[in-house]
Amino acid sequence: MTLLTPLGLLGLLGVAALIIIYILKPNYQQKMISSTFVWKLSLKYRKKKIPISKLRNILLIICQILLLVACAFVLTNPVNIVENFIGNDAEVVVIIDSSASMRAETDGVSRFDRAINKVKDLTNSVYEKDGAVMSVIIADQNPRYIAEKFNVDGRYDLTDELDGLLYSDGCAYGTADIGKAMGMCEQIIKDNPAAKVYLYTDTKYQYSDSKVTVVDVSNESDWNAAILNAYTVLEENIYSFYVDIACYGRSEIVDLIVNVNGANKNVIEGGQPVTYEYPSILCEMGKTVRVVFRDIRYYSETMEEQENVLYYWIDADNTEDIKVSSYEQVLFEIVPYGSTDDSILYDNTFQLFNGDREVVSIQYASLKPNSFYNIALLVLNSGYPKWDIQITNVKQGTEPALEGYDFYFFEHAMPEKLPEDGVVVLVNPEPEFGTIPQAAGLRATGVKRLSAPIELAAAEEHPITKWTNIPLMAASSYLTLVPSPEYITLATLNDDPVILVKDEPKSKVLVIGFSVHFSTQAISENLVLLMAGLFEHFMPSTVQSNAFGVNEPITVNARGESVDVYLDGDSSYVIDPITEFPSELKLAIPGVYVLQQETWAGKDITEYIYVNMPAIESNVWLTETTFKTPYTTEKKEPIINDWLIWIAAAMVVLTFAEWWLQSRDAV
Repeated sequence: MTLLTPLGLLGLLGVAALIIIYILKPNYQQKMISSTFVWKLSLKYRKKKIPISKLRNILLIICQILLLVACAFVLTNPVNIVENFIGNDAEVVVIIDSSASMRAETDGVSRFDRAINKVKDLTNSVYEKDGAVMSVIIADQNPRYIAEKFNVDGRYDLTDELDGLLYSDGCAYGTADIGKAMGMCEQIIKDNPAAKVYLYTDTKYQYSDSKVTVVDVSNESDWNAAILNAYTVLEENIYSFYVDIACYGRSEIVDLIVNVNGANKNVIEGGQPVTYEYPSILCEMGKTVRVVFRDIRYYSETMEEQENVLYYWIDADNTEDIKVSSYEQVLFEIVPYGSTDDSILYDNTFQLFNGDREVVSIQYASLKPNSFYNIALLVLNSGYPKWDIQITNVKQGTEPALEGYDFYFFEHAMPEKLPEDGVVVLVNPEPEFGTIPQAAGLRATGVKRLSAPIELAAAEEHPITKWTNIPLMAASSYLTLVPSPEYITLATLNDDPVILVKDEPKSKVLVIGFSVHFSTQAISENLVLLMAGLFEHFMPSTVQSNAFGVNEPITVNARGESVDVYLDGDSSYVIDPITEFPSELKLAIPGVYVLQQETWAGKDITEYIYVNMPAIESNVWLTETTFKTPYTTEKKEPIINDWLIWIAAAMVVLTFAEWWLQSRDAV
């Protein structure tokens, strides 16, 4: 019971007043007098009634006190408040797992298909209830609604949406963000905690909250053999191949086939096809097996004893084995033993591309040739296996070429005009050896000679010098240079610019304003690091790898203004040209993608990358601990029951009782 007006309890003071009145009420005095027999007889009868009279008086005062208490409680306005849970239990929120593992098929029916059909059945039962409301969330990498709070009027629209998912292959190829989907669900049911939540998935959860009903759509016959990953390692100019395979749902024997296309183009014109096969590989359920194809020169018994690692040793003495020093494409494929296909076919193959080292042609022309730049470039060649650096040294008395190279090094003497199809490096362009071409936008006004080498100071930060420790470089002689505004100063000496770069759309020039003979640059690793920064900046790799997972972030760089990306063999999957670099790209469909660009020098470059299903999705019997449960607070509605009528009834009863007791007063 709750008192809405607690001050009404002051009415209980009336009880105290009643008690005081009884205390102050005068009592009859008993005196002994002579009397007649009748009087004595009357007194005799009166004495016999005294016990009943006392009980009546006690009951009378109790009734009066209770009447005063009831009056006081009437003043307090007593009520009984009952909390009633509110909400529409006819509202349903459905989350459909749309991860790649939901593509697992048995007898031509996928898990995703089963989930959609079960939701359609649920829809029919839900809309039979009054006030039915239904929401459906598709949980892929970025969960989305296909229906949000559809009442009975939207029933057929929801059915059409579900049918559209069936007929349009609506299941994704990546992972599902169930946590985000539950967050969306939380926003829906926060106003209606009584709503029911269903999760249709193939993932097994060890723990699930009672708020969410997990519906398992997997089939006990589902199983999957998969290539989880594959990569190559270049060891002494010979490629080794590494393949990770696994089976889920049951143990199985598979054959692994490796087809290398365009192999050894660096030594054989047009390349040659190469095939390796590792038959009868036992994949125990849930275990990953690594298969390695490697040159027999690295053979050891210790390697053979590694658990879950199988080796295929490539032996040149075997006429069927060919060592691979370069390749255009490698196709890995597993074939289950027997005629039974596994439940997912997308992960039975894996591809790698671009196993040819990119040729970087360099022309070096100097009036005072030295080996320092050549050595630095050769070190770079051995340290960066992605580049095949080929250097052409211009002989004395021979005019250097002004086209046909990626990089042009001119030391001391300058050409009559600058090449336009490559990066130009001007080293110590002294005035005594000729005029710097006007297109360079640079003048050398003289030479400053110092008594001792002075350290260079770093100027503006730039990718070319990101690995170079400028203060470790020192020079005792340098040119005073007057650059045009397009140049960026990378290093100074006595506040004079000595290393500069111009990076314009059609003009790429690096200027080093001192000779290697008058600096510590030659005996430092900084020359190699400076060349590495030069190559990385002007010849960046379009992508850092050639194999990625679905929806995995891919950083894209370019040597021109744009990069076109499209799915090989599927013109319907169009991606807008990339025009800002570096840029992040995510690809939602597995397959081979083509990346095309035209460099600033007019050279066309075509590259390929492979996008595969995430390895975790190949596990069609994945077990997780739990998932994020949508948080809700139960909403209650107070119901007020008034006690006044019950108190009034009690007062009537007490009043009647008090009247009756008064009427029983003895004579």
